[in-house]
Amino acid sequence: MQKILLVMVLIFFLTLSIAIAKEPAPNTHIYSIEFKKPVKGSESVQTISIVFFVKVTSQQAEAILREELDRIVKFFPPSGDVLATAWFSPTGNYVDEQQIALLDGSSSLIFSKEKGKILTWKERKGVKTQAREDKSGDYFIEYEEEKLSVDPSRKFATLKVVFNKEVDRAKIYKILVAELKHELSGKTIKWPTTAYAFIGSKNNPSGQVQVNDVDGSYIFIEYEPSTGKISKQNKIFSLIPK
Repeated sequence: MQKILLVMVLIFFLTLSIAIAKEPAPNTHIYSIEFKKPVKGSESVQTISIVFFVKVTSQQAEAILREELDRIVKFFPPSGDVLATAWFSPTGNYVDEQQIALLDGSSSLIFSKEKGKILTWKERKGVKTQAREDKSGDYFIEYEEEKLSVDPSRKFATLKVVFNKEVDRAKIYKILVAELKHELSGKTIKWPTTAYAFIGSKNNPSGQVQVNDVDGSYIFIEYEPSTGKISKQNKIFSLIPK
């Protein structure tokens, strides 16, 4: 009886240790990968999620994501598109996962079944980034226009100003307004535009951090074509004549 009980205890702890060893965790893994079958109503779209437990750059994340996506498509030919996304989790818990931006700022890669190749999400959506650097070298600017999903004939725009170091908040707002007006000055059609401020490197979008205002909210301004106002909530910074 004692031998049987001892064997049962050993089996229990062996099973438990195997289960623990198989569970990806920051203290045992660099990253984990999950390849899921299509879910009902997803139009045969499959998903790949890579969760990194160490900090990686956009270049590293995209390179590994491409390799894994290419390998999966080769050995498991999909019936539809495959969406691949990279995440960072310092603890291994889903609650603290942060999406990793890729080199062009996309949130994901996608294997297009129709085109038979891997695209970034922005390439898939036809989003083109217009980038320029300020002559001071203190920041660079990215401007993008994207079609509205509910009405493809209309667009919305995003202006992103990325500083290479901490800047006074009042100065950031002045720069955002000036760069937004500069960008819109050459546009025949001016779409609703939101401008954001970040701190980080041009070559590593995943490391860019959005700048907080003194009240803890993010720094941003919005341009509304119907009124010509450049504002944040109820505060008007400037007007662009219609």
